[in-house]
This record gives sequence, structure tokens and C-alpha cells, in this order.
Amino acid sequence: MNNRDLLLYSLKTLKVKFTKSYFNELWSNNIQADNLLGITRMLGIYGVKSQAVVIDDADDLKELDVPFIVQNKSKDFLLVTEAGNEELTVIRG
Repeated sequence: MNNRDLLLYSLKTLKVKFTKSYFNELWSNNIQADNLLGITRMLGIYGVKSQAVVIDDADDLKELDVPFIVQNKSKDFLLVTEAGNEELTVIRG
């Protein structure tokens, strides 16, 4: 799954109403679509509030409300759909 599809899946998971044609137009005109700022801006267009946080301890991820998008040290985007005590369920962008 690429970052575009990850964002589409995020909107569906959040039950945000959108059309693929408008989404594709926004994506193609978003020069920062493949970074966290661009993804945050696109979420904002759809009324999804987001914020960037730095988490030093991976155990702190379970304290966040799901779903959420993280960027790992390899700069990959991941959608976390479940965060239990011992494991995370993720979809890689």
C-alpha cells in the first residue's frame, strides 16, 4: 500500500465522506503529499483534526486513540488500527 492509499484507507476508517475524484485532485496538486505535513493538510481539508507528536518510547503508542498515522525511523508511514497492551495492528504505506 502506498501513502496515497494509506490516506484513503484512513478516511474510510474514520468514516469521512469523500469522493475519489476530488481526493485524487487534491493529492495530485499537493506538492507535499508524501510527507507528514502534506498528509496533515489533506486530513484538515476533510475536517480531520490531527497533530504531530514525537514519541520516544514505543510503549506510549498504546495511549493514543486509534486510528492514527505514524512515521517510523525509516520514514515509512504506518496506519495503526489497533493498539493493545502487547502489540499494534498496522498497515504500511
